[in-house]
Amino acid sequence: MPSIHFRKTVDAEPDEVYAALTTEEGLAGNWTDQLEVPEQTGEVARFGFGPDWAKTLDVRIDALEPGRRVEWTPVGGFPNWIGTSIAWELEPAGDGGTVVHFTHRGWADEHADGEMAMCAYTWAMIIERLGEQVDRGNRAPYFTEGAPLPR
Repeated sequence: MPSIHFRKTVDAEPDEVYAALTTEEGLAGNWTDQLEVPEQTGEVARFGFGPDWAKTLDVRIDALEPGRRVEWTPVGGFPNWIGTSIAWELEPAGDGGTVVHFTHRGWADEHADGEMAMCAYTWAMIIERLGEQVDRGNRAPYFTEGAPLPR
């Protein structure tokens, strides 16, 4: 099954990157400002897109290893995401930063050239914003309540 993979080195410690990926405050600085994010495995996080949560994505939180790993499974919202998994692996970089390994795997073959390709671009933009957030303190979620809806 096709997958999306990215690797980015950021100038922040793994614990800081982990917080940006696991808390409402952190995720609102790089992904979307409409969210409900419990901080326990087995719980479901909910992300909203567009005015008044016009579209939503629900993900089950499968793994939370502080400073090391975050893993989610989409369970509601975008139909073609159901059955995929999203993982963030963090490792210390030699210079005191963090290497962020991102994977969104398990896409059905028929979505590889369409929705998966579009998502790859969007994830790249979100990961870039994550870097800006933890490197420089620039908080700029890719999606905001007034932004156009993802297709």
